Amino acid sequence: MKKHILLFGLIFSIISISELQANLIANAGNDTTFCITYGQDSLYLGGDPTAKGGVPPYNYSWSCFYKDSNFIYTASDFLDDTTAANPELTSIIETGDTLIFHLKVTDSIGNTCKDSVKVSFCIYTMESNIPIHIDAGDTARLNISVSGSCPPFTYHWEPDYNISKQNIERPLVWPDSSMTYYVTITDISGCQFHDYCEVIVSPVNIKNINNNDKTYFSLYPNPANTNIHINYNLPGINIAKLYLYNSTGRKISVVELPPEIQTHTFNVSGFSPGIYYYVLIAESNIYEKGKLLITK
Repeated sequence: MKKHILLFGLIFSIISISELQANLIANAGNDTTFCITYGQDSLYLGGDPTAKGGVPPYNYSWSCFYKDSNFIYTASDFLDDTTAANPELTSIIETGDTLIFHLKVTDSIGNTCKDSVKVSFCIYTMESNIPIHIDAGDTARLNISVSGSCPPFTYHWEPDYNISKQNIERPLVWPDSSMTYYVTITDISGCQFHDYCEVIVSPVNIKNINNNDKTYFSLYPNPANTNIHINYNLPGINIAKLYLYNSTGRKISVVELPPEIQTHTFNVSGFSPGIYYYVLIAESNIYEKGKLLITK
């Protein structure tokens, strides 16, 4: 009878061990696209849990092989700990390439199981936007500075107020007061990023130059490639300012025109060739508006 009990126990133990071996499962996590804006994101590999079944505790071993034109990289170059259940990704591939991480789990009695996970990278950088200055009634083109590795992109601007189109990269806007337009940018992998563009509207009145009161303004040569000369006379005005904008509506320069001089020379040789817009403002009045062509 004892022999039968011992035999039954041995068979039960063998069956139990076999079940444990069959039930050991490794989970490296789901394949993912890592949406990166520098200094803002983190990613951890593995599942929740990374291993189950078998006989705990578990040992984890992460491996990876990546080669570029100059170097060979392994898992220790990308992960903070290659023996952790959920290591953190600490380095990225700036080319927007893909990494495959292989996971091997070993339980306390030597059973092993393997899994792998694919990590793709969509990398983005954003530059701080300079506010766009316009006068009431003028139109400006919104300008964002986003570069990334997973085009094409779609755009959605808010609010839907005095804007030409909400779904293009650089729409035209003509707000009647200062406001901020926000954009959601979505790439081909579904990563989303957010940016904004501030439009500052200056309320001004238009006052035409009247030759009867000896008020005049002239700007030449136009086109120009080195210097422009400004001749003016604004009786009763302490100081006037000439605002220069580029083709997107961004303010490039401000030239002060004191009344005692009446002639001013301004160097434009450092400006990129193109069409610019100038506005002469004094005491919240627009005295002159026009286009300036800068050439090389």
